[in-house]
Amino acid sequence: MAAQPLAYIHIAPDNKITFFITKAEMGQGTVTSLSMLLAEELGCDWKDVHTEFATVDPALYGLYGRRIR
Repeated sequence: MAAQPLAYIHIAPDNKITFFITKAEMGQGTVTSLSMLLAEELGCDWKDVHTEFATVDPALYGLYGRRIR
């Protein structure tokens, strides 16, 4: 079962966006860069994007955040 794309992005009624990241942040800047890319693609203000690390849920994100084939 493949990961569902909408599992990674949640848009609230007030247009606040939560972006669930499945990879660890170890100083590479992935949280910042992925959030900026998402804001650009959605055409929204970067201040409206909030990031969270995804919970362990193989049904949504696969094992360790990898897609299940």
